[in-house]
Amino acid sequence: MPKSAIVRIRRSSYALLCAFFLTGATSLIFEVVWTRLLLLSLGATPVAMGIVLAAFMGGMAIGAWAAGRTLVRRWPPVAVYAGLEAWIGLYALATPWLFRLIDRVPPAGQLALGVLALLPATVAMGTSLPLLVRALDQLHPGETPRATTVGWLYAANTAGGVVGPLAAVFFLFPLAGLSRTLLLAVAANLVVSAAVWMTRHQWDTTPSDAAADLRPTGATRPGGALLSVPRSLYAVLAVSGGTAMIYEVAWTRTLAMVYGSSVYGVSITLSTFLTGIALGSWGSAAWVRRRGATRFVAAVLLVGSACAAFASLQVGGRLPVLFLSLFRWADGGSTALYVAQFLLAAALMLPSTLCLGALLPVVVSLAPKRQQSRGGDDHAVVSSLYAANLSGAAAGALIASALLVAGVGLSTSLQAGVLLALGLSLVLLVRLPTPHPGLVGITALAVLLVLVLDGGARRLTLSFGLYHGAEGYATNDDQGLRDLLASYELLFYRDGPTASVAVQKIDRYLLMKINGKTDASNGAGDIETQTLLGHLPLLAADGADRVAVVGFGSGMTAGAVLTHRVREVDAFEIEPAVVDASRYFDAINGRPLDDPRLRLVMGDARSELRRQGEPYDVIISEPSNPWITGVANLFTQDFFELAASRLAPDGVFAQWFHLYGMSEEAAREVVATFRHVFPHVVAFKDRDLILLGSARPIRFSLDDMNRRFSNPAVRASLGEAFVRYPADLLVKLRLDEEGTAAFAGDASFNTDDNMRLELAAPRTLYDDRLPAILAALDRHPPALSDIVTDYGTRATLELELAASLFTAGRDAEALLYCERALADEPSFDGLKLLGQIAERGGDRRRARHAWRLALAADPDPGQRALVSALLSGVEPIASGN
Repeated sequence: MPKSAIVRIRRSSYALLCAFFLTGATSLIFEVVWTRLLLLSLGATPVAMGIVLAAFMGGMAIGAWAAGRTLVRRWPPVAVYAGLEAWIGLYALATPWLFRLIDRVPPAGQLALGVLALLPATVAMGTSLPLLVRALDQLHPGETPRATTVGWLYAANTAGGVVGPLAAVFFLFPLAGLSRTLLLAVAANLVVSAAVWMTRHQWDTTPSDAAADLRPTGATRPGGALLSVPRSLYAVLAVSGGTAMIYEVAWTRTLAMVYGSSVYGVSITLSTFLTGIALGSWGSAAWVRRRGATRFVAAVLLVGSACAAFASLQVGGRLPVLFLSLFRWADGGSTALYVAQFLLAAALMLPSTLCLGALLPVVVSLAPKRQQSRGGDDHAVVSSLYAANLSGAAAGALIASALLVAGVGLSTSLQAGVLLALGLSLVLLVRLPTPHPGLVGITALAVLLVLVLDGGARRLTLSFGLYHGAEGYATNDDQGLRDLLASYELLFYRDGPTASVAVQKIDRYLLMKINGKTDASNGAGDIETQTLLGHLPLLAADGADRVAVVGFGSGMTAGAVLTHRVREVDAFEIEPAVVDASRYFDAINGRPLDDPRLRLVMGDARSELRRQGEPYDVIISEPSNPWITGVANLFTQDFFELAASRLAPDGVFAQWFHLYGMSEEAAREVVATFRHVFPHVVAFKDRDLILLGSARPIRFSLDDMNRRFSNPAVRASLGEAFVRYPADLLVKLRLDEEGTAAFAGDASFNTDDNMRLELAAPRTLYDDRLPAILAALDRHPPALSDIVTDYGTRATLELELAASLFTAGRDAEALLYCERALADEPSFDGLKLLGQIAERGGDRRRARHAWRLALAADPDPGQRALVSALLSGVEPIASGN
């Protein structure tokens, strides 16, 4: 062959590989975008996630199978590939509209329609690899083993899949948002399609080629008899695809407990998984080209993938400590932290995924072949083998997400996948013509170890969440970390369908941890926040019969709500393990699960609230970690609008939002987004903000508060939050309506589409920006008395506020309100408090003067004795002045 022809063929081959790389990237971008959009409609439940992932893999399996049928093989493969990529891009343009239609369908049919909406694109995606195998075979017939061609293409496409999620999350989403990212991916797909279409003549087949492609499907013997592909080869690829999905689900959850489940962490996890598959396929293609392959090699790879997966259980338990070492190395830099996350993911996944990625080229090389240099029968075999691999992946995704993890937990799910792979490996090994007793023995021993060893032995370390609070933990050496972990007792641990939940105890403190992040505890700060989150909106509402609580957590918020005279409380919780863990907090949560007024709704709150029903008087949203994928969807304008649509006309919506680990810009955006939906907004507390929003001005009736406080259950619950009087609650106001408007300023709104908060929050997780945020809040002091109605005189109200401010240690504000009360209406109580404020501030002269005036007001004997005692404490010092 002339040298120019060889150069042309190589360039054409590289061009096809590059095109397949690019469409691999766009396909993964489509998958990420479509999954997010669908789960917003269907709900991020494990069943929905498993079915959506299975729909992707299942659709591709159908396409791979169809690519080997006679109808498809009638057409030039490159032209078909170009046309299908154009179809994928054009169809992607319509998907947002299709997904919006799904929202209008009754819930029973939404999931099925979501699957059907994916199939037209995913089926087209699945045809690509078999089509391009035909195209490359036609470029250099007989020169390159078909298995090598498969390996190259599979590696190139998967490498594109590595780049796709990373490009989307780190660049495209921040710059363009979800919708525009979809448009950019469509544009890229169409450009690739057009380029391939315009150069398709480089890969045109000759008439003889076309005739060969239309021979009967199935490999043939030299004499012409059909030769079927051994079922064991289909089994190997189906099992490798299924176990890969089981492993991926388990690894993704494990890494969420190692470095968190931010949108960046999830993307890095997926891309690292695909990196192993791509490298394994590329290396296997080179091996097959030089040395060929045997069934023994396939068995070794299957055994290796299973053993490495089982070893990952032990590796995973050690990764949290390794994360701290890498955290020290990263020194707080976000880019270095992302590199650290990739290294941790690689340590967990690469050994197994390299073996899994290598299996497809090896198995293709083992399939029966015709002696002729090329033929459609061999291409049909490639299609059917690839379809088997994708079908196994679809089944594995569905079984892992919907059944295994929820039923038996992470470690047992992974062990089940390992045992399946090892069992098939033993069958392959004993059926080999040449015995391999050594590998059979190793495989049998591996099966025994999997059955005997406890893969989840390091649950405390893994569920501890060293990544959250890493700045403090990183100061400990290895012995210090061991001592720290040994001081905790693991009371409860369960791998639920959506999260791994633990309850840990140290001294008298209980902590509920979800994927390693402490989401509830019986510490004073957490009790105060979770209790007030239940009481504040109920006290602000003008009567409340029906209440919704998004996120059950420890049950303290629901328990606080139930102390009031409400008719019904709907508590939405997506993770069943959280409900079971909440029982450990029964001593302080009021045992809400035993109250007949509570209706526990298991499912995704957004999808449940979208269902039509009787409006709520109060809706409380408790999840407070906007840097976590999934939770971030509860802080968008779209969710706030949904919640507002389910409120009664004068209803109140309460949103918990923590400020630690946030930037000032992110805090402003949340408040601005909240105000955009709710015309009247106030904010309570400090490190944790409790935002109250309503269509009417938010006011607190002092008469009503006093009546509520007379209820022993309400009073006892509020006492847990150190609130003894109504004014104790009112002084926790941080921003009034004018303050929220001023603090929000012209900040951007956070939406499902732009994902501003979800993308920004993880980047500041380890930055201490709380002082700057609190300083910004302090620039807008609230007018406390303006939010109160139904009080006696203004002086009486301001004096009560002054007393509560003094109790809270906020002396400057207490002095201001006390002076205003005395200016309006001098009183014994006011003068006594003024003296106490002055004395604590070191102004003993003013304290003596105030208390002497108080005694002149002729109080009752008990109060006179108290003030006299106070006065005697400053008289000796005062007399020397």
